[in-house]
Amino acid sequence: MSNNRKKPVVLVVDDEFSFHNNLVFSFGEYNLISVYKLDSAYPILEAVNLDLVILDVELDSNEVRRYRGVQLLEEIKAQRPELPVVIVTSHQGRKDFPQKLCFDKADKLLTKDEYNRNNWKQIFDDLMFDGESLKKKPITDFAY
Repeated sequence: MSNNRKKPVVLVVDDEFSFHNNLVFSFGEYNLISVYKLDSAYPILEAVNLDLVILDVELDSNEVRRYRGVQLLEEIKAQRPELPVVIVTSHQGRKDFPQKLCFDKADKLLTKDEYNRNNWKQIFDDLMFDGESLKKKPITDFAY
């Protein structure tokens, strides 16, 4: 990244404090805006010129409304289809995980237990700076 390029602005929507800390520690080259509740994301989406959204699908959840982040994903893509959204999850293996919906709408789906800073940075940078989404791999292929 050249010195004259602004720091990319990335919204992180996740209810795990440790995940936010990990991203802040690992990605100092980004201007990270962290929110822990779904409702806190909406004002930022309206007011800030974002370069990327990192979104957990299971937020503020309960058994009735388990995957509330999917609602936000759909709203972002309906209103700002050019804004890249990366889904991060710990729950992809569950039978009720909305895998097809996430894969169809999100620009990338990553699992937290396969975190690799260099791989994730490459994915984030490709999404933000190339102007196109990465070619989508089959949802079960997480090899880098």
